[in-house]
Amino acid sequence: MLAIGYGQSVGLPDSLIGGFRSFGSLCGILGAIFYAYFDQLMGVRKTGVFGLTFQQIFLLLAISSIFMPGSPTDLRGYFDSLIADKSWSDFKDSFAPVSTIAPENSTDTGSFVFV
Repeated sequence: MLAIGYGQSVGLPDSLIGGFRSFGSLCGILGAIFYAYFDQLMGVRKTGVFGLTFQQIFLLLAISSIFMPGSPTDLRGYFDSLIADKSWSDFKDSFAPVSTIAPENSTDTGSFVFV
């Protein structure tokens, strides 16, 4: 569902998203059929190693596509704006006790403070 929402947010037509979903379903069915074939051909252990290797290859391709140019993930911009001193002070401030003193121009209603 996350991929469908992302596809719709970037403006992909519903027919293309449906085509990708159909292709994914077909690949799942073919994977189940080919598993039985490879199990008879190579045995359970070799089939498992083959499937795991195949899966990891495509996982690495998918992860590398996240960081390719043109992707919405901009790590260079993130690390360029990252300042260690500011990050450390923000981290320390997140553990500071919260002040319970109400500002002068507020109305105290017990547990809630309205400004």
